[in-house]
Amino acid sequence: MRPTAPFRRPPTASVKRKWRMKLVLALLLLVLDSAAASKSMVFSRLLLGNNIIDTAYVSFPGYSIIKCSAMCVQMPDCSVFTYDSTTSDCHVAPELTVIITLVAAPASRITYFPWIVNGFIYNVTATTGTWNDGKAACEAMGGKMAVVPTTSFGVVLHHLYSLVYLGMWRPVGSTDTSTWYDSDGNVITQFTRWGVGQPNNYGGNQYIARIYQGFVDDNVDTNLQKSLCAFRY
Repeated sequence: MRPTAPFRRPPTASVKRKWRMKLVLALLLLVLDSAAASKSMVFSRLLLGNNIIDTAYVSFPGYSIIKCSAMCVQMPDCSVFTYDSTTSDCHVAPELTVIITLVAAPASRITYFPWIVNGFIYNVTATTGTWNDGKAACEAMGGKMAVVPTTSFGVVLHHLYSLVYLGMWRPVGSTDTSTWYDSDGNVITQFTRWGVGQPNNYGGNQYIARIYQGFVDDNVDTNLQKSLCAFRY
């Protein structure tokens, strides 16, 4: 007698939706990781509609959100995009170079920003403290005090938190303001956009760096501020 195939219950609508969502997320991560060999990003919502960042956008009508995020990854210096879920219009913003102001927008137009860049999750400490407090807090959570990965990232940090310590320092007593080290003690070689006239070692005792008005600024290490942390993803 020929064995009968085991009965399989047809998947419910909720199960189908769950698997479709898993497939979309997997495709999104694949697109973002492969869109540019030297850069990968995973985006989260930054603004939930009604307002967008007042900046110039490059528009791509009729795009999916996956294709929209991939366009941002592929464009040099892009790290913010908006997507309108009603019209399927994609708007990609070039590098942010001024303090953020908001303008009105449809509720369906959501702004996205990458908190995961090149394999690192970025976040700020829950409480304020000195620069050394921030370094210790990042390490206690299993991460390290971080440097902003893009100029736009610093501008967004200022918009959300105003002042934020970075994992940048130079030796106390040094007169060399051109060489800075990360929290691991390595010389920082990636591009960092300093504020106008910075670093200036004002007062002769500015040996760490922070985000100030959206850009990198040297400062003393005793002010009470939040700190930027990075965690391996």
